[in-house]
Amino acid sequence: MVSDMAETFGIEGVPDRFVDAFMTARHWWGEDDSRLLPGEEGGSTVFVVDFTDGCRYCGYTSGGVFFRLGELMGGPFDSGSSDFVIEHGRRMVYLVRCVASGMDERKARDLRNLLVSQAPDAWAGSNGTTLEYAGCWLSEKVVGGEKYSA
Repeated sequence: MVSDMAETFGIEGVPDRFVDAFMTARHWWGEDDSRLLPGEEGGSTVFVVDFTDGCRYCGYTSGGVFFRLGELMGGPFDSGSSDFVIEHGRRMVYLVRCVASGMDERKARDLRNLLVSQAPDAWAGSNGTTLEYAGCWLSEKVVGGEKYSA
């Protein structure tokens, strides 16, 4: 009976009961196609990141959207990072959506620019990529009773 309860180990010390899950996870992270957003099909992709406070980031990439999102949230030493995305991403839930994909980089940039420039008045464009919602609580910091713009 004791021998039946002993756990055996498979690939790289993973318990046998987890080997299938381990292989699935390894395959998923190793295959580029499995990391695509619905609608993302290669070429350049226009995407938006909607934050729960109503703010939005609009971007495009010729690589994968998840890879680009990792760059955006990379931090102060990553040249592709965005303070707006980092701050919002740390403090609230967000949803990443594909707007359009399979286009050349110029068309993707033009579409991203149109998304920002044609946004309703509730948003104020910033740096050509961010849409800050009028009621965004991250836009103003209260320090010592005084308000400072971020």
